[in-house]
Amino acid sequence: MVATCSLLESGQEDSQGVVNMDAKQQQMLAFEKEWYRLGGGSSHAISERFGLNDRDFFSEMDRLVQVEPPATLTTSELRRMRSVIRQRLWMAR
Repeated sequence: MVATCSLLESGQEDSQGVVNMDAKQQQMLAFEKEWYRLGGGSSHAISERFGLNDRDFFSEMDRLVQVEPPATLTTSELRRMRSVIRQRLWMAR
């Protein structure tokens, strides 16, 4: 839980509600962009790379794609990524 709090605090919103992502959040987004087509990264890879459990990782990913979706994804890719994130959150409950 401590890791989640520090992540949420690090991505601060500016006056227009845009999240200024820190390096770790950018790495998380890049990781998920690589893996969402396969259902998201493995729990082991997420834990090893970011020190987070699935619930914390995908909660942060959900927040990031809701506030500032990656511009490099098409609408259908973004829809699929959000679907994977929701599914993994449901499985982690």
